[in-house]
Amino acid sequence: MSLISAPNVAEGSWLVGPQPSITKRLDSLDGVAFLGVDFGTSTTVVSLISRGDSGRAITVRPLTISQPSLHGGVVRDEIVNSVLAFRNDTLLFGRDAYNLRSRSTEGRNSFSSFKMGLGLDLGPEFGATVLPAGRVPGITIERPADAAREFFKLLTHAVHDELAKLGMTRGARFAFSVPAAFQANQRRDLMAAIRGCGIEVDESCLIDEPNAAFLSYIHEVARSPDGQDLVERAKREKISVLVYDLGAGTCDVSLLDFSIAGERVTSRNRAISKFTALGGDDIDHEIARRVLSGQLRQADGSEVEFTALDIEEKVVPALAPAAEKLKVTISKMLADKGIGRLEEARRLPDSVFETQAVPSFKLRGAAVGIEIPALSLHQFLDILVPFCGLRSGPEAGRHLVGPVHDVLDKASLDPSEVDAVLFIGGSAQNPLIRAAVMDAFPPEVREVVPRNLRALVSQGAAIHSLGLHAFGFDFIAPITSEAISVMARGNVLETLIPASTSVPTEAPFVIELSIPEDGQRQLDVPICSGGRDRLVGIVSVKPIGANGFSRGDAVVVTGRLSKEKLLDVTVAVAGRTARVEIMNPLSNSATSPAELAMLREKQRFNESMLRNGGRPEASVVKAYSQAAAKAGEHELAADLLVALERITPGSDHATNICFHYSMAGRDRASHEWAAIAHRRRPTALTAHNLACGERDTAEKERLLREAIDRDPGYTASATMLAKMIENRNPTEAKQLRERIVADLEPEIHSTNTDLKELRRLRDAAVRTGRTAVAERAEVEINRREREVATRDAVFREENLAQGRESGRLLGPES
Repeated sequence: MSLISAPNVAEGSWLVGPQPSITKRLDSLDGVAFLGVDFGTSTTVVSLISRGDSGRAITVRPLTISQPSLHGGVVRDEIVNSVLAFRNDTLLFGRDAYNLRSRSTEGRNSFSSFKMGLGLDLGPEFGATVLPAGRVPGITIERPADAAREFFKLLTHAVHDELAKLGMTRGARFAFSVPAAFQANQRRDLMAAIRGCGIEVDESCLIDEPNAAFLSYIHEVARSPDGQDLVERAKREKISVLVYDLGAGTCDVSLLDFSIAGERVTSRNRAISKFTALGGDDIDHEIARRVLSGQLRQADGSEVEFTALDIEEKVVPALAPAAEKLKVTISKMLADKGIGRLEEARRLPDSVFETQAVPSFKLRGAAVGIEIPALSLHQFLDILVPFCGLRSGPEAGRHLVGPVHDVLDKASLDPSEVDAVLFIGGSAQNPLIRAAVMDAFPPEVREVVPRNLRALVSQGAAIHSLGLHAFGFDFIAPITSEAISVMARGNVLETLIPASTSVPTEAPFVIELSIPEDGQRQLDVPICSGGRDRLVGIVSVKPIGANGFSRGDAVVVTGRLSKEKLLDVTVAVAGRTARVEIMNPLSNSATSPAELAMLREKQRFNESMLRNGGRPEASVVKAYSQAAAKAGEHELAADLLVALERITPGSDHATNICFHYSMAGRDRASHEWAAIAHRRRPTALTAHNLACGERDTAEKERLLREAIDRDPGYTASATMLAKMIENRNPTEAKQLRERIVADLEPEIHSTNTDLKELRRLRDAAVRTGRTAVAERAEVEINRREREVATRDAVFREENLAQGRESGRLLGPES
């Protein structure tokens, strides 16, 4: 379709003023549909640009979509639940698929929240799926990306049917909204799912959700009598609007400026919050964990015991639909009563709310369910405290106002300088959440709650579709919320890409540094976003010859950002070139030293995903797992190894999985993997690990003795057994400790003796009166700990380049 060129159209004046020029030009496009799709974690909405009744103005409205009914026929609604269900040999989507969740098994015949799984392929994640490749012709759902593709197939088929009814037969042009902090791999997965249903899209068809909401807001407010004061103010000065988007799975906050000068409408992003996987689903899951799980009963009314692993993997998914219904019911009651604060709500009687039964499901061999799920008002308020109560203590990271402060800090803006807060996303319907957000601003800041919260983003995406496909105009160009810099010697930051640079960058930015001294054996170029504590990547280069780099060698650093927010950095020095692609550098939060230590492997992991369509190489997954473990991210380390066993059938990582789940507090999972490891290949180590999680005292002792029988020098089991039997058999306990000292004392300085063994030696020596041995062990322990701290540094000062003396920016290149 050819583009139409018109100055006032391209400048966006049609969004805020009379529209005869645009409606006249749309005559030649009559019958072409411009659509915006808001693909949400829990619900999806599709909006359409159309003519008003007078034919002189454009309107944006959500489409009513026909969704298949469980009992035949269709359900018609503007809201499409982002859920799939396979029942009676039919794949359903939308409302009835959602209603089936309580009677289905997540990951088997029901699939939801798959949007949050985009961007990472570690093998089939739905191991129990009833739709593996080849079983049902034309349908495969083994991964979240598969579910997204199948969902879009069904959705777009329904959309085209609806357009045919409206006589729009000249084709459809789509735009899709995405979370502002969606990473490059997530955006690519989304585009692949869309292309999988026959729609041609590129990065330009994606618009950040807060930007889409902002477009819709401008369009609507300019047509409202109440909004004319804002339009008039925008002609005199810049208007700042904070968009707060709280959905089921994410919380996105953006700060945008808006002004009108003559025929030109200007808007720009000023700041974007870091990616926050926090939303309405988290509240549902807390209701399920803390309240509904205690109401589960067997058919005879008896309770059933379950572990933390049972709760996360079976109980919470089964109870989440009931929890969501109870949450919505109580939130609506509070809104109807005009109550917006926790302290006001607590003064209400502690009423109990109920919802439909939770059908029975299997848990530890027993069928359990809830006849009448119930949640009291005060139980609900207690659950909301970490999310929208006082922001303090260890749970402050879960507070829903955190992303607001992140954005204001990035923009260096005082809350009083914000003109309005625009709420979007289904979860923002909760008045307690809105009040908590507005408490961060002075009273004069306007609170804006659209009439149709769920349709606002899709309407903005439809406006983006019209601007992009009909006029070649991107109304809001994304920007870098912070400068992207290079760290040089002396803790100096050299700006590579300035803050507020348009994304994608029109041309590469280039800076030139230098090698500070002769013989430098390696060059490290750390890349930072915003400040020194936000390290997002490192480029390393080694010299060609054995003599190292020469003093004064030019170090040329080139950087560019793609439309999908992928940072491409190239470093050239003395005939050598290195290049990395860094995902989503604009939303990284400050990192701790432990997190920095795993940065290199995380970067390699992301690069591997980009090279291989989302499925990283096994060696990279293993290395990332090891780095995560060193950084204390043991659950991530274990999850990656579990995935690695799927990627490489026949591989055995059970012992390491057992260890990392134990370190993460996942005791049940750890014990299960200990049993797998011992069954696969029984050794002293596997017997010891199995003993660690064994509750039966006699079996625990038997396993420890088995470990010692298999390896008499296995000091871990000897230490544990000595402690276990010292009251009833102090003589044997002393013998075990003496054996530990005898075995380990000659090896104090051996590289084969690790820190854990040295600590066992020290403790055994203390208990057996060998003070001198204990002191020698303590000295070696301290030396080893200092050595580890030095070795695990992310980069060394001597490997950095020298900064520019003049501070001259050489780019962007022409």
